[in-house]
Amino acid sequence: MVSCVNSRVEDDTARKQFAVNVWGAANVALEAVRVFRDVNKPAGGRLLLASSNVAVTTIVVMGHYVSSKFAIDGYYVALSKEVDRSWNIKISILELCSFKTNAFDSVQVSQPHSTHLNRPIADMRKLWADPDETFRALSAKPVSTATKI
Repeated sequence: MVSCVNSRVEDDTARKQFAVNVWGAANVALEAVRVFRDVNKPAGGRLLLASSNVAVTTIVVMGHYVSSKFAIDGYYVALSKEVDRSWNIKISILELCSFKTNAFDSVQVSQPHSTHLNRPIADMRKLWADPDETFRALSAKPVSTATKI
């Protein structure tokens, strides 16, 4: 995950973010549809995309992550309209809020340009400085809710 003002993110870093969040999720979706349609007897299944609420409302210093979530959400919506009803495949997008996972261990935080030290950016940098403190009050509720679906 990349946390930096958009103008400071290298192309290669942004492409890696998209490779995982968009192409990775799209490939998993296509394989799931194939299995649900061609392998499952009777045909059918439920495909869940664990997306993010940032696909609905954006946040600063996460432009590439946010745009990758917008992209994969759009892909899943299009896929859900392409799937033939006779295949009995249900596609759902879970717009999850932030909760503590090991993804925060690999956040790449880049130094902002001095002109990008405004309040929203400073607040987000504090969040990444100590994710354990930020997410201490959050539980596994999103996961337990998703398993009920």
